[in-house]
Amino acid sequence: MFRHKTVLCCAYIFFLNGIFYYFFPMQHYLLGGTGGWIQYIKYLTFIPILLISLSILPEIERNYQWYLVFVVILTLSLFSLFYWLDEGNVLLFQLITPLLTYLLGGGVNKLKIGLKDYFIFYWFLIFITSILTLSELYFNFFNGLYSSSGFRAIGPFVNPNNTGLVVAFFSVAYFILEDNKIKSLLSLFVALLIIVLTGSKTALFVYVLALFFSVSALYKILLGLTSLAIGLFYIMWQQILSANVRDFSFESAYIRIKTITDIFHFYGDGIENILFGISNASLVDCAYLDILFFSGFFVFFIFILIQLLAFIKCLKAKNKVLIVCHLMFIMMMLTTNVPRLWPLAYIYWIIISYSFFVKSEQKSI
Repeated sequence: MFRHKTVLCCAYIFFLNGIFYYFFPMQHYLLGGTGGWIQYIKYLTFIPILLISLSILPEIERNYQWYLVFVVILTLSLFSLFYWLDEGNVLLFQLITPLLTYLLGGGVNKLKIGLKDYFIFYWFLIFITSILTLSELYFNFFNGLYSSSGFRAIGPFVNPNNTGLVVAFFSVAYFILEDNKIKSLLSLFVALLIIVLTGSKTALFVYVLALFFSVSALYKILLGLTSLAIGLFYIMWQQILSANVRDFSFESAYIRIKTITDIFHFYGDGIENILFGISNASLVDCAYLDILFFSGFFVFFIFILIQLLAFIKCLKAKNKVLIVCHLMFIMMMLTTNVPRLWPLAYIYWIIISYSFFVKSEQKSI
């Protein structure tokens, strides 16, 4: 019971340490120039979670395939890191650190963290995020750091896109798991409002599409009507009330496509570029191409393979929640560098880990 409560307490702090940026805004790297002490809170709270998980890992003999996944991708990542040793590659460190979260899946069932814990955590997270995003709307804490085309709330996850995607992910899982219709609809409305305030087009797309394929015909109609209502509210807010909210145009998509096209002109120039990557700086907002460009083909290939195997495992087990989680991450990664971002990368690896353990259809994550 002590370990259970310790993990839950650390998890709350780990996910919500971004609250402190509202009290110490100059700690934000876009205001202060470099990351401040607040960013280290998540690592300090991650350590006890990891140590507790390591103390209750499953037996190697019965779960050698689960351990092998971790060893293979860690080895390849370290090998690629060695190639970049002289120049340094922070992106590889950012890829390797969240990978440790994979080990949490080995002991989480023994901690007996269930749906009740998840529901409490979800509503606490959604409440805090709502308060912060709405307060930004009225007080403009961070002065439009992330957009020149209108207001974007950064929420407790330092970045508006991160906040939108985290809310979308947890909200879809909650919507599937919660049997209470009133709570589900309330959650849907609040989550959509938060996502609109963050101005994250990826989060909005992932959220609506994931919900659409996760619910019954009646809920599809309700989802459509709710989305329409949010859309009309957004138009009224922007046009009639002249509010400075972000313009949901496709200009950024065109920029990304051109960037990717330009990069591939020189990616294949030399075998070392293909094997170990071409840059120690991020070149594109797409997780798959990002990994390919900064770590090389082998890390990229094993990453894709592990994601595919985990997804197939969930399909065979008919675990609806995990299947939808995988689909959401696949969509997110098309425009976001998920595997090296807090907290999305940590969520991703624990979902991968759970997937290799799932054995049969069950209504839990």
